[in-house]
Amino acid sequence: MTFKIHENDYNQAVSLYSILHDNGVEVWMRLNADDMSDCKWHVEGGLPHAGGVGALINDLKKECYEHKFLQRPRRMSRRNPVRLSSDANGKCWTVYNGG
Repeated sequence: MTFKIHENDYNQAVSLYSILHDNGVEVWMRLNADDMSDCKWHVEGGLPHAGGVGALINDLKKECYEHKFLQRPRRMSRRNPVRLSSDANGKCWTVYNGG
């Protein structure tokens, strides 16, 4: 059973392709609109690849990050630095791993 490429995936792949191509990076890609797992691409200086549309998008994003055409999103931590510690001295509140 094959699945068609979703329009959002197609648009994202074409957008990333345009960013690379417009900035002088040679990129070749072929998408099969009727089968999302049948994509082929080649980025300048690398080996040809074949795989699904998700792998294509990840590879094009990686190239954009490496060439500094896109900025990686900042990592935001949701972890609370204060936690309850339990050790030989009993239970107490601590910050991160310190005291």
